[in-house]
Amino acid sequence: MARRLVLFPAVSGAGAGGTVVNLTINAQPLDDSTISKAAEKIRASVAHYLLLTEGVSDVVWKLDRDFKFTYISPADERMRGFRADEVLGRHVFDLFTDEGIATIRQQLRRRKLSEAAHGVPQDSITIEVQQHCKDGTLVWTEIISTRERDADGNIVGEHGITRNITERKQAQEQVHRLAFYDSLTRLANRRLFNDRLGQALARARREHSGLGLLFIDLDNFKPVNDQHGHEAGDGVLQAVAQRINSCVRASDTAARIGGWRAYAREAQQPEPEDALLRLGDAAMYRAKNTGGNRVEICTPEPASPQPV
Repeated sequence: MARRLVLFPAVSGAGAGGTVVNLTINAQPLDDSTISKAAEKIRASVAHYLLLTEGVSDVVWKLDRDFKFTYISPADERMRGFRADEVLGRHVFDLFTDEGIATIRQQLRRRKLSEAAHGVPQDSITIEVQQHCKDGTLVWTEIISTRERDADGNIVGEHGITRNITERKQAQEQVHRLAFYDSLTRLANRRLFNDRLGQALARARREHSGLGLLFIDLDNFKPVNDQHGHEAGDGVLQAVAQRINSCVRASDTAARIGGWRAYAREAQQPEPEDALLRLGDAAMYRAKNTGGNRVEICTPEPASPQPV
């Protein structure tokens, strides 16, 4: 059997994401059978590597020290529509929305502060951000990023995976809506309203500003349901909710609480939640009991002077 000194050339496997796998065997005397087995092992290793990185649904990627892509798996094209050659060499921030970039910067700052405080490197972080797709849409993603270091411990890049979590985020948003918003009018429900009212009162006390509460009741609403059915009544409630929302600011809260609505806005003096709710309730019923279609203002009684 022939024996010879062989210097194996690099055996490479190039994937769709632009990666190249190089394996080299040192010069040594080998026979044909050994050479064949070694080559087969190399081919199997390359195939296994490409299967792990390019055959999975999650996007596998790698960045250099300047946060530019040196590799991205074909799963990114399936998720966002961009070919690998359209991504390689680009800065990672090109993928994200402005809000996503702000989220990432905030996470990086937190990591830096934590490392400075505890003296322990935190090489891995997980971030949820939206990314741009080629067709102009957005996709929610979860990114698990890990620093890559050289033999001396210097950071030379990042690598990680990205997965599509759009369905999960949509489910979370639906649960949030069901928990905090009225399903018919899309206004805040009692639970969210009470929370917002507590926050508004705390802010008013802290900033020495004012807060007011407006109760709105619909006159003659019961006959609408009785004469035209609940579907017509629901339509009236939705129309009223839309009008209220069109009149309030982003900082205000409009809510449906039973048969009436309420929203918080700036006013004069902040009062405890219960006191405000009682005042608003009293004003609403006074308006109803005096014929309706009117506005009643209820203010707290001035505190009685205390003897010195």
